[in-house]
Amino acid sequence: MKTLIPFFFLFLLFNLQFGKAQCNIDWSRPFANNDVIGSGIGLRETETRHNIQLDAQGNVYLGFQESADDYGVASLGPDGNIRWRANYNGSAGGMDVLTSIAVSPAANCYVTGYSAETDIGQAITTISYDSEGRMRWMDTFSGPDIVYGQGQSIYVDQDENVFLTGTVYRYGFFEDWVLIKYNAWGVRQWVKFFDRDLSSDRVAAVTGHPSGSQVFLIGTSMHAGSGEDISVLSYAAASGNLLWEHHFDNPENIWNPDQGVAIATDSTGNVYAAGNSFANPAYDIVLFKLRAADGSRQWLRRYNGALNSNDGVFDMAISPAGSTYLGGYTANGSGGTSMLTLKYNTNGSLVWENTFGNNTFRNDRISDIMLGGPNNSAFAAGSMSTPFNQSFDLMLLEFDAATGNNLRECGAGLGFGSTLGITTGLAVAPSGDIYVGGRAQGGFTLVNYGPEQPNAVAEMHPALSVETFPNPCPGRLTVRCGASPIRAVELYALDGRHIAAQVSISARQAEVGADYRGMAIVRVQTEKGMAVRKVVFE
Repeated sequence: MKTLIPFFFLFLLFNLQFGKAQCNIDWSRPFANNDVIGSGIGLRETETRHNIQLDAQGNVYLGFQESADDYGVASLGPDGNIRWRANYNGSAGGMDVLTSIAVSPAANCYVTGYSAETDIGQAITTISYDSEGRMRWMDTFSGPDIVYGQGQSIYVDQDENVFLTGTVYRYGFFEDWVLIKYNAWGVRQWVKFFDRDLSSDRVAAVTGHPSGSQVFLIGTSMHAGSGEDISVLSYAAASGNLLWEHHFDNPENIWNPDQGVAIATDSTGNVYAAGNSFANPAYDIVLFKLRAADGSRQWLRRYNGALNSNDGVFDMAISPAGSTYLGGYTANGSGGTSMLTLKYNTNGSLVWENTFGNNTFRNDRISDIMLGGPNNSAFAAGSMSTPFNQSFDLMLLEFDAATGNNLRECGAGLGFGSTLGITTGLAVAPSGDIYVGGRAQGGFTLVNYGPEQPNAVAEMHPALSVETFPNPCPGRLTVRCGASPIRAVELYALDGRHIAAQVSISARQAEVGADYRGMAIVRVQTEKGMAVRKVVFE
């Protein structure tokens, strides 16, 4: 049964969320007594993100710790009901941890992390489940020269090839990167290691070229002449051959650490890399754009906040046009940090920056950022301290992608009593449903925010000539727009609840069916704008 947020608490949320009234929580699903991924086991926050994914049907997939030693995977329908749930316990009965999850176009689910296995110790374990939760295959990667391994990030291309990257400790090599390619049925195609100067190297993330021809990795590598550097590697997807390496070290402080964090590509395959770089007296954010063909740098940008203190990045999103959105934190002047979102255009110019938080001594931060929804907004999820500094709450922010103005500022209200709140996942459906997951009062909780509640006054657009008939409606409604093609139609109850509907759109006309009785708001999104109408369903 779904856990519903009490009405009086929703009332508080609507009236305390900084004057915003669009934070309608459709449902929340607690996983009682289950800790958030990676918590308490030495993983950095940058290693515990992106653990909520969606398939084409709008089903939700997430990973979490099933117990102190095992991890769990679950799939939920858009209504919050659990479709299936699985867990994994390694053969040695020790600690098993999930670090990354991916879902293919065929709705197969892939997870990776590490597990305690008999005879081989801590090994990289990768598992595939089908859309119904049945295990398709499992691979445990280790070797006679590997002391331990940890899967870190997983990427699945359009052909269901699986690229897994992680960190292994090899005798005589310290910590190295490893990249493994599997076919759709879990057969290893090749394995590649990266070691730089026989020292500790840690990988952070993997992604692919839109054409499927290349795979890109980012992380941190140790160099004898410069210490910790940000490193980006490209491999041929078919053969696993190393195509190029790109390394960045702050020339002003060559021995101070630089850390690779996030990597992404645009629609033409340009590579964007983000990380943190130390420049006296503190860390800055660095972002650079590389050519996919040879790894040559097109530009580099450095962000140093107004206080010349610690700034950091956790996540990055790229628009099809090549605009870059970064999420992280910046020093706030009270001994803590505020949530930070940055937008750069394809030429590397800073378009806007947005800081948000309670300006306390605690460390507010954004950990996940995505683009999407009906309005092509920028969404950020993170953790923000509560007004009296007792705890952290799971926060969702929605920005106008063009201006950076805040459209929504939503606290889940589930962090009270927990001083360790960390958001570890964000997913945005085309319908506008938003899913935020993280720790809440000691357990993992998934929160579903419905599409933005329509404002019938602000969004009315009479020039679009939108007709809705019949009214009253016996259950099936026709929507017609004479001025513009229709893109989407959504129904809402007067209290802001999203009404499930079957919508069929053909150019400037839509047919809408709903099992609902009462007054409803019909929100019609067209190519020229949005209109809102009221209809009575009988």
